[in-house]
Amino acid sequence: MILTWWLFLKFRAFVGLPVAGVCREHLARAADSLRYRDKKEEVRWTEPDNYHVTLAFLADIHVADADRLMTLLRAEVEACQTFTVAFSHLGYFPANARPHMVLAHLEQTPQLVALHQRVLRAVRDCGLHVEKRSFLPHVTLGRLRGRRSPWLEVPPEPLALALEVRCLHLYRSDRDHNGARYRVIHSAGLSEASR
Repeated sequence: MILTWWLFLKFRAFVGLPVAGVCREHLARAADSLRYRDKKEEVRWTEPDNYHVTLAFLADIHVADADRLMTLLRAEVEACQTFTVAFSHLGYFPANARPHMVLAHLEQTPQLVALHQRVLRAVRDCGLHVEKRSFLPHVTLGRLRGRRSPWLEVPPEPLALALEVRCLHLYRSDRDHNGARYRVIHSAGLSEASR
């Protein structure tokens, strides 16, 4: 009986950067402006509390793997100093006739790419599966409900906004009738730059 209970201690998880404070408020205002123009309700808009930047999607992991992964992640990121990365633009993805998402894109700076690589190394060292897709740093503001060309116009427009990267989180993702809900399970802080 105990063994059966232990096997079900799995949860859907990902490693990501939190988006909070002024940055989250600014993105929420941008999304609200688009939502107001979304008269046909083509987009399922993301709740601002769920804004994040995914660094590694892990699918279902065991609680023991989560603890082991965080030990590895903390060792990887303790050498990284905090940094700021700018958002490049707001727009559809993919940027073609049948997009799937409305995104706030981040610039792929060397620091962000290096942090992403460190996260992937920790995930692999933990023995967990890593998605084989190109790194596209972004915050998902909404997902298209259908696969047709949308009426809502979201031309790529610049965003005068930056994200302060001070820590990363291991998130738990739970789905219900309202969509996904993300909860922070563990955190790992980057080193503060000496002043």
